[in-house]
Amino acid sequence: MRKLFLAVTILALAFTTAAIIPASGLGLAASDGSSFDDVDSSAFYADAVAWAEAQGVTTGTSATTFSPDDTMTRAQGLTMMWRDAGSPTGNADAGFTDVPAGTYYTEAVNWAKANGITTGLSPALFGPDTGMTRGMFVTLLWRAAGSPMGNAAAGFADVPAGAFFAEAVNWASATGVTTGTSATTFSPAALITRGEGVAMLFRRPVDLQFLTLSDWHAQLDPLFVFGEGSFGGAAELAAYFDAERAANPNTITLTAGDAYGGAPPLSGFFDEEPAVRAMRLMGIDVDTLGNHNFDQGISHLQRMITFAGAPMGLEPGDPFQYVSANLTNRDDNLTGVKDYVILERNGFKIAVIGVTNPEAPTLVFPGNFGTMTVSDPVAAAQAARTAAAAEGADIFVALTHMGVTSTTGSASGPVIDFANGVTGFDLILGDHTNAEVEEMINGALVVENRSKGRTYARVVINANRSGEVFSSSVEFVEPVSDAVTPDPEIVALLDPLRDQLDTLLSGVIGQSTVAIPRSDECGQSSGRTCESLVGDVVADAMRDRYGTDFAITNSGGLRADLTCADPDVPGDFCPAPDGGDLEITDGQVLTVLPFGNSVVTLSVTGEELKDHLERGVSSMPDVSGRFAQVSGLCVTYDIAAAEGSRILSAVRQAGDGTCTGAAVDFGAGSTYTLAENDFMSSGGDGYPDDIGSAATREPLDQVAADYITANSPISPSIQGRIVCTDSVGPDDCPVPLP
Repeated sequence: MRKLFLAVTILALAFTTAAIIPASGLGLAASDGSSFDDVDSSAFYADAVAWAEAQGVTTGTSATTFSPDDTMTRAQGLTMMWRDAGSPTGNADAGFTDVPAGTYYTEAVNWAKANGITTGLSPALFGPDTGMTRGMFVTLLWRAAGSPMGNAAAGFADVPAGAFFAEAVNWASATGVTTGTSATTFSPAALITRGEGVAMLFRRPVDLQFLTLSDWHAQLDPLFVFGEGSFGGAAELAAYFDAERAANPNTITLTAGDAYGGAPPLSGFFDEEPAVRAMRLMGIDVDTLGNHNFDQGISHLQRMITFAGAPMGLEPGDPFQYVSANLTNRDDNLTGVKDYVILERNGFKIAVIGVTNPEAPTLVFPGNFGTMTVSDPVAAAQAARTAAAAEGADIFVALTHMGVTSTTGSASGPVIDFANGVTGFDLILGDHTNAEVEEMINGALVVENRSKGRTYARVVINANRSGEVFSSSVEFVEPVSDAVTPDPEIVALLDPLRDQLDTLLSGVIGQSTVAIPRSDECGQSSGRTCESLVGDVVADAMRDRYGTDFAITNSGGLRADLTCADPDVPGDFCPAPDGGDLEITDGQVLTVLPFGNSVVTLSVTGEELKDHLERGVSSMPDVSGRFAQVSGLCVTYDIAAAEGSRILSAVRQAGDGTCTGAAVDFGAGSTYTLAENDFMSSGGDGYPDDIGSAATREPLDQVAADYITANSPISPSIQGRIVCTDSVGPDDCPVPLP
């Protein structure tokens, strides 16, 4: 963790009445000052009073005075603490006879009693007007912090081990809350002044909370997970987030790119506008730009950025900021995007720095980035951190659309490489790969969580206002959808749209005798390591429609299960199951194929065909959307061979679909016809850019729907179209499920 060290000469200074060294001694940015006439700007408590006034922790003893040298009463001290905690109400009456209902401190005392912060002077008395001693106040602060134990002894001669305040003083000394009244004394029995008390409150460590979503993809409806239930959903997540913020007002809510794009029809059919409007209502503070944000090009992205940043009243909810520090020529193409944003929470300045994944331009159509290029994430993030620090930021968060590609042993992948390359960050948030990760690297907590709202991460960083971090932790929350009351504003936003879609997309177009999931035969949930049934159906539909020799489609373009779920999933544009064949609707097809791609056909040589197939397995064993699903041939590859030299052989599929046909000739003299989607043909996912020699045909979703209707009920099966071998070992091939 980053630590701040005071110069020896500063450590040697001691106050005669003050427990806290001045803000300037810890390098805090100068305060704008309070409005109180009796608070000198050079006083050790000046920044603390300015903070307390700005945060509503105090209104002073009059409109013009704070009375810093007056003794702080027990009522005053607890009330300041209560206000700093967000003024929580609704706690049971504390039961003290000297705390009547309706006083300025009543709710504060109730809160403190309910949370074990105070037990009063006796079971019946609190002593609201009694002067607060230094030992009392530091103990209240310590209890409010959770009574942390195990800190080194502070070394004050007047703090004996075993005293009720001993552990509190040790904690306060270790965390910079106090340096005592001299090098050897704390003066626990001395009455604390208002200046000393507010300074201690200002100095104590605070739990900063970060709520983070990964790869949300506009999962506006709850995500159904077979055998486990439904999770997330925009209205449901909003309810969870509201409760989290109520429990800790020092909260920032983040998502790290691809919050829309590749989305279900409830967002995609309406040009992704519902997703951004829902994000405003969910209280998202900052987002970065991932590859899917560019799916529809610059003009569409600019419209989404404008929606996000629109002032309150022009759009529902609150505006949020897009950040990306590593987009060269960004401001020539987009407005409203920054390298970073500094958010203030309870006197902390928290810099959130955005990072776009370097391969993003290869994952969208050429030209969708305009003249922008993606620069080195490490250099860009480090430069942005330096700039944010110069503006006074003291906590640093990297919001990256980069993920973990392997969790076997030590986690690895682009976000891990990034974390190893940067310094001075407190939190690094990953995205893009649907992995649940928690690592400490270079003093930063590195976190990624499951996609589509399956989980969200609750990160807590305990720090003081000098930027010294004492602890970092993360809890992955499973937001069970039916455990909360959905946010009514989001429900009102989405219900009319859902009604429109029900009419358009609930029509049954065919059936299947088997479930057709997105996951592949090896169990990879996004179908990106092995043959998948949904990939087989889509590729077969392309080849069948145009009579080509072969068809190939990238797994990244296949986004959902094709068959309707049994049991039924609310909002899936499907009828209730009847116990027979599984239904397939227009809505399910659009959910599988949300990008509006078209089929293209072209003639390729055997050598060019091999180039396509090589690209499809080039990332293995890492999970990648470029992984190819094929039709018309069965391919064998060597996972241990160098990229570009992995395809060993291929044979045609026989008429019954088995891999018993003639060998495919990969020579330059052989010619075949090929169907693929226009994204791949344009060079997307790094496939050969052959759009100039291809004929554009019909929309892929229509081709798939017509194939299903014409062949219903369909009965796809895994046929061994993609076979992995390992010439070196141990075997790195993905293993098909039994």
